[in-house]
Amino acid sequence: MKGQSPSEQQKELQRAKCSMKAWTLKGRCWDYRQLCRWCTDPAGRYELLNHLREAGFFVLHPPDEHELSTLKEAAALAEEAAEAAEPAAASAEVSVTSVESGSASGSEEEPGQEQDRSSGQTSTGQTGARKKMKGMGMYRQVSLDDPLLKSYRAHLAETLNISKSKQVIANVARWLHFLLPLSGQVSTEFVRGVAKVDQYVKNLESAQLGRATITTYIEHMLRFTAFVREQSNPEEAEDCEIFIQALKSALQNLGSKDERSRSPKLVVGPATTLRRCQGVIFRAEEEMQKLQKNLDQDSHVTEEQRTRYRYYCQALLILKLCLKPSVVENLTAKEWLERIPHGDMMDVVHHAVGKWTASFALFKSDASLLETYFNKVRAGYIQGSDVEDVRFFLTRSGSAIKSAHVELSRLHRHYNLPSVSSQDVRRVLWRDAAAAFPNDIALLGAYLGISEAKGGLSSRTNLSTEQVVGVACDISALAINTGSLQGKQAPKRRTESSQEEAKDLGAFLQTFPVGLDGRAPTKKKRQEKGFSTDRSLYDAWRSEQYKRRHQYLKSKWSRQQPAVQQVRSYIEQMGWTGNCVSAEEVVEHWTAPTSSALEKDEELIRHVAQQSWTGLVIAESRKHGAGRGLFTTKAFPKGSILCDYHGKVVDAAEGRHVIESLKPGEASYIYFFRKGAQDLCVNSQSDPCDCHPSLATFGRMINHSAKSFNVKGIVCDLQGHALPVLLLKATRDIKVGEEVYIDYGVTRRSFGGEGMGLSWLDD
Repeated sequence: MKGQSPSEQQKELQRAKCSMKAWTLKGRCWDYRQLCRWCTDPAGRYELLNHLREAGFFVLHPPDEHELSTLKEAAALAEEAAEAAEPAAASAEVSVTSVESGSASGSEEEPGQEQDRSSGQTSTGQTGARKKMKGMGMYRQVSLDDPLLKSYRAHLAETLNISKSKQVIANVARWLHFLLPLSGQVSTEFVRGVAKVDQYVKNLESAQLGRATITTYIEHMLRFTAFVREQSNPEEAEDCEIFIQALKSALQNLGSKDERSRSPKLVVGPATTLRRCQGVIFRAEEEMQKLQKNLDQDSHVTEEQRTRYRYYCQALLILKLCLKPSVVENLTAKEWLERIPHGDMMDVVHHAVGKWTASFALFKSDASLLETYFNKVRAGYIQGSDVEDVRFFLTRSGSAIKSAHVELSRLHRHYNLPSVSSQDVRRVLWRDAAAAFPNDIALLGAYLGISEAKGGLSSRTNLSTEQVVGVACDISALAINTGSLQGKQAPKRRTESSQEEAKDLGAFLQTFPVGLDGRAPTKKKRQEKGFSTDRSLYDAWRSEQYKRRHQYLKSKWSRQQPAVQQVRSYIEQMGWTGNCVSAEEVVEHWTAPTSSALEKDEELIRHVAQQSWTGLVIAESRKHGAGRGLFTTKAFPKGSILCDYHGKVVDAAEGRHVIESLKPGEASYIYFFRKGAQDLCVNSQSDPCDCHPSLATFGRMINHSAKSFNVKGIVCDLQGHALPVLLLKATRDIKVGEEVYIDYGVTRRSFGGEGMGLSWLDD
């Protein structure tokens, strides 16, 4: 607003305020104080706050750091409560809230069916457990009105924001009655009952409570003892520490019991086939395909189903690809994202030890299952987490799984099948491959890491992509064969018929052209046209359609990253209910457009012609003395095009002449740039411009900053424009409400000393 009269400045300021008010009224601004009234649950309020911020909303009067940490802790406790919750424990008699199992051999309880380790009884037998607890006097408790318990209840509500602490206090009261049976009042004397800790845990086990429930009892007492320790003198605090160690020891002993003994084990003999070892994959296949469809369409899927889906993905790698559990456990998200397409397969390189790699290849149908897990299940586990584990397979709490073998056993147990270990399936594969593919046994040995393999290859030889794909095809061929291969003709290798299959695929796609719409030909149609009725051609057709839809969606939003809901609505509008990339994946993998792509972008050309840019507003600059500035009303990822520097493109000499003719104090709106050997500039001095007399163009309102600039100018030759266009591109991610700055390449000394008083030029 330089050079304007006070009345003009006041008028412009009022217009900016009205503009901001209208923008705020559109729902882009939320008051945290209202959120507190609407959402009293701290855990839910924390999730809502994160969701609003991720969606780019303003949150007024946000919580301070202390309150935010309290909300986060409450959310973590709520997540732990959901992690180990038992479906049958609806009664308040038995606590089934919360904690990640401390098992050294596993990472989570089996979804929806926690089993007692002594009797094998599931959590549906909790009614009998309650009767046993009553009969053993385990429900006796000290008075809940005791001052110490009242103080602890207040601590849970005020410090940890746990308002529903009834069950927590009840569990602690039962502990205290057992530790202080003759005392009528609670005191710190309970910490001297270290010897009674193991007995109380044994009583809980005798009552046939599940491990998660017993863990909850111990965790509640741990938290209470820590609270007492903080209020005790040094001598009592030392006793509290000893008692805490006893509780932790009991918790560790509880988790260290071997749960694998509960599952019957498959007896591997000479007649055991590879397909028999992979039985759980085929048993669960139909259910997992339905789960994948629901996940891809964002339909409702329970946490137990998500966990079982994760188990199934691990089973594919261990039983179908014969990988070691350690490879599955240490596979990283980065390695998955860097997978290499190879025909109708995907090659994944896992860096195991040093320079040694453990590569594996899987068909795209199996890869799509893992991709759904990565996009829909794993992404949900790390949502809102401050630290993301680099591993591919994570538990619901966002931490890496501890044992792929244990999770595989749980999948077998869910389908009532004998447990099969990695060693079992690798032993059967080695036996059958020696008979079927004797010439490739060295490659298989290197793939499996077997040092006894002959043929000059070390067990740690790094195989090429072609070799890994060949081994994967061999394993698949062996699994298709239903009987032992001893004395039988070896199955035909995929590599031997690759040219044949490519020819068939070409003819198939010519007969059934792939388009953005439509469905793959049915088995009946394929048979009528003389093609194979197996799924290979069907899957290839769907894969090609998936690829085309993905490319189409990527090209739809080239200027800037779209919102997830925007992409999802468009996919629904197209009627693509399946075989389509998810909206989240489109947004996640959005990349900034190249210059050549920008020059042909019809939407971008329309925005330049009509000056219909969105997500921007002109308001008073936050820089003192800088006048008005340009602000964002939505997020712009790095590489996005915000707008153009609109004006008449003229020779640089003419631009300098315009500047020389300005009156003292009059602002300059000239942007100099070079196009090849030409020195040009954009003359945006006229406001409004001649071609858009009713619009305020945005580019000219961007203020200068040499240190905090977040956009830069790029020169493009847009189709239909005789002269070059200067586009303004984000140099980093720009948040909602940020002021837009550009480095015009000027300082206070740039104007012959006339700008020495403008300190903001050097900021």
